[in-house]
This record gives sequence, C-alpha cells and structure tokens, in this order.
Amino acid sequence: MFEQDSVSNNNLCRQEHAEGLNRRKFMVAASTILTGSLFTEARAMNNKFKKILQIGLIVDDAEAFAQRYEQDFGVGPWEMIDFPPSDGRLSGMLVNGKPSPLKLKIAFYRSFEIEMELIQPISESVFMDWLRKNGSGIHHVGFALNEDYDTFIENYKRTGKKPWIEVTNGDHTEGFAYLDYRKELGLILEVHKGKPG
Repeated sequence: MFEQDSVSNNNLCRQEHAEGLNRRKFMVAASTILTGSLFTEARAMNNKFKKILQIGLIVDDAEAFAQRYEQDFGVGPWEMIDFPPSDGRLSGMLVNGKPSPLKLKIAFYRSFEIEMELIQPISESVFMDWLRKNGSGIHHVGFALNEDYDTFIENYKRTGKKPWIEVTNGDHTEGFAYLDYRKELGLILEVHKGKPG
C-alpha cells in the first residue's frame, strides 16, 4: 500500500515538474513576443523580429470604432489620418509594383510601445475585398525587423508566394508589405521599410 502511494506520489511529482517546465517555456516565449526582449533562446533561433509594432484591424467605419473604444473602454485618444499621407512620403505610390488609387481612412492608438490601427477601406482594393468577405475584425500584426526589409521580402517570394499587398513610394525608399503567413503562423504579418523599429 505504502509502496503504491510512493509510486503515485513520484508520478505526480514528475507530472507537476513537466507542467512547470512547460509553463516556464510558455512564459519565456510569451515575454519574448510581447516585450520584444531577445533572450538567449531567441538569439539562438536567429530571431528575425525586434518587437511587435502594431495590431491592425480592418473595419467598416474607423471613426465609429475609435469612438466606441474610447467611450466604452477608455482606449484613446485616437489619431485619424487619410491614406496616402499628405506629407509626400509615399509620393509616386505603387501597389504591387503598379500605380494605384488606394485610399484608406485610418485611426491610430499608441500605448505600451504598441500601436493599434483601425483601417477603413475607401477605394476598391484588397482591403475592401477583405472587409466584404470577413466583416470588421483583426487583420494583421506588424513587426519591426532585425534584418533588411528587401532581403526579408525576397526570401518570402522565394517560397513561391506573393505579398498580400506591397506598397512603396516611387523611389522604393519607404513602404510596407503584408505577408500571408496564416497557414504557417496563424496571422498576416506586416513589415515596414523606412519605419523606425
């Protein structure tokens, strides 16, 4: 009887130890993702990301959504902009390599070094197609890169896939791309060129 209890206790201890290890591994992974800290394990895996920059949603009314976040949950204030920006940073804008009349209304909220973005499609585009198909909701997570933007995009294209959308200015010094990693990572990933990370 005592021997059986001892075996059961040993099994229970081993199980609790394994669960503790799994919890610690999860917490290290979660902390790495959420804070952008580069632990030894992350460096060993050649981490391609510095940190999370943004969580992006596509919505049918950016202003109304921003008001609800602010009034109902105290999340605000929000900065409203029209896209493309009027400061000329994306003059000669190209979408997937071609001139495009892409127009969006965007609301930004920044907190804890992470940006929340509400994207309202105005013109016909893949953004509008997404909204019609999926309704309002989370669309992408934006990351700052540890490696060169152009290299990262080229490596993605070598897999045989094209960016969901790629936007650059005329001389290709600024821009961004959305890469569809839903099958591999469960998300659409946004990366920037010329945006500080």
